[in-house]
Amino acid sequence: MKFSLKRMVSVAFLAFALVNLVGCGEGTNTPSTPLTASTVSSNPPTNLVDSHTHSVSIPFSDLGGGKTVNYRSSVTSGHSHVIALSAGQLADLYNGLRVQVVSTPAADGHAHLWNILGGQIVYESICYNCHSNDKRGVSQMNSSQPPLQSQKNALQSPPTQPLSSAVSATPDPNFGTTAQTLTITTPSLTGAVVGTFHSQSLSATGGTSPYVWSITGYHPAWLALSAGGVISGTPTATDTGNYTLTVKVTDSATPAATASGSFTLGVTAVAPAIDGAALYASYCAGCHGALAGSRKRGKSAAQITSALATVPDMSGISLTAAQIQAVATALYP
Repeated sequence: MKFSLKRMVSVAFLAFALVNLVGCGEGTNTPSTPLTASTVSSNPPTNLVDSHTHSVSIPFSDLGGGKTVNYRSSVTSGHSHVIALSAGQLADLYNGLRVQVVSTPAADGHAHLWNILGGQIVYESICYNCHSNDKRGVSQMNSSQPPLQSQKNALQSPPTQPLSSAVSATPDPNFGTTAQTLTITTPSLTGAVVGTFHSQSLSATGGTSPYVWSITGYHPAWLALSAGGVISGTPTATDTGNYTLTVKVTDSATPAATASGSFTLGVTAVAPAIDGAALYASYCAGCHGALAGSRKRGKSAAQITSALATVPDMSGISLTAAQIQAVATALYP
């Protein structure tokens, strides 16, 4: 009897240890309703007796969008607020860091601090749709999901992770109101090259995010537009020429708002020359000075690529390998 009891205790301890070691990828428990966004809440205001809070929903598609996003909060005590997350802050959240932002003030002047936990968003965007809440706070993550060590650390204890130092964004007090019309903000489409995969993200402001994109009317067979607003495809040798594309964006309001725009997309057989100096002026000069006296003279394409991937303030810059090489060439002394 003693041996059997001891063996049962050992087996139970081993089972407990395994549950805490497996992490994402094992012991799945698919939820009945998958998540596409994380809901985060504000802290109570410090200058009011009323300890109310607000919440906003952060779509997972915003985490790598490379742009500032505004969110209007839920209505509590008869009012709402707006917060804004910069591209760098959204990237840091997905890396597991904490982000703190302050909302726009209400009519009586009070505002809210939002302490947003990247670990919560990492779990809900990567793990929840396989494991429900079973793996929250696990002690080890032994598989390749999530891919980054900072994400694995954040899953164990979201509140203890480092605070983001990314540049903050100023929230738009008119966001989400009828005064702000849904508008497509993409100025033009970049040209495509035969035999080369082409991809470009469309953008919009106003209305209520998230948005859904679609193409109306004719478009070439090689080209597709995702619901998230990414135009992509690989043109063939018979696809050279100019195409007029009409796109529509629909917001999430009830009733929904829509906006349409027409763009010209050119397809050429040979890629045009890339002006590295112009790219530097657009993306780099504001931080590093004019090209002639730049502090980054002599930086290689590999160094620039590494900086784009690791420096928070550069997370919103999207350049192709050819464009990065052109900037490096322009920087060569």
